[in-house]
Amino acid sequence: MRHAAAILTAALAFGCAAPVRDGKSTAGPPVQVRVKSRAEGKGYFCTVALALENRHDFPVWFVFADAGNQLLRYDGKFSADDRYGKVPFEASEYNEGKGSAIFVNCFGDDGFLAVLLPAQGHFHFGGFSVEGGTPLRFFDVWEVKSLKVNGKTPLQQWLPYPVSSSPSVGIAGGMYSGQQDNLKWLHERTPDAKPYPDEEVKTVIAEPIGRYVMPLP
Repeated sequence: MRHAAAILTAALAFGCAAPVRDGKSTAGPPVQVRVKSRAEGKGYFCTVALALENRHDFPVWFVFADAGNQLLRYDGKFSADDRYGKVPFEASEYNEGKGSAIFVNCFGDDGFLAVLLPAQGHFHFGGFSVEGGTPLRFFDVWEVKSLKVNGKTPLQQWLPYPVSSSPSVGIAGGMYSGQQDNLKWLHERTPDAKPYPDEEVKTVIAEPIGRYVMPLP
C-alpha cells in the first residue's frame, strides 16, 4: 500500500462520517456507488453506477484514486511525471444527449482521475470502472475546492480546452464504450488552438473539502 495502515484506518473513519457542507452536516456523502459487476483476469475489475452531487454554490472537483484499494496522496500534493511528456494530462468526454461528462487524467506517481462539476450539479455515470491488483474492497474519492497546477493556476484554466462537465449529467454507458472523445487529441489537431502554458508541470495541489472512502461490497 502507498500509505501506512494508520493512514488507511483514519481515512476509512473519515469517509464513514457525515460530511459537512457550509458548516452544516448533511444526510449522506455527495458520492454514491452501486456495484453492478465484477470480473477477474490479469487484475480485478469492478463496474459501478457512480453518482456525484455538488451541494455548493461554486464548482468542485471530485478526485478519484488511480486504482481501487489505493489512497490518494495524503497531503494533496500530487506530483506529475514528465515521462508522459510536457503535458501530463488527458481528458475524455462522454455525451449521450443528457449532458456532457468529462474525466481528466493526471499522470504520474501520484496520478488521479477527476471530474469538475458546476455549482449544484448532478452527475450519474452508469458504467464507471474501478481496477486493481488485489480483490477490490474500496476506492478513494475526494471532494476538492481547487486543483492548482504548480500550486498557482487552477487546472481548468491551465488546460486550453474546457473540462467542466454539464450541470446535469446522465450517462448509461461505460468508460470503455468507445463513444468518448479524447479532448487532448482533438485540441492538438485543431488549427489555431490556444497553446498550453509554457511551464513544466511539477505538482497539482488540491484543496480538499471532503474525503470519502467508498466500500465495494
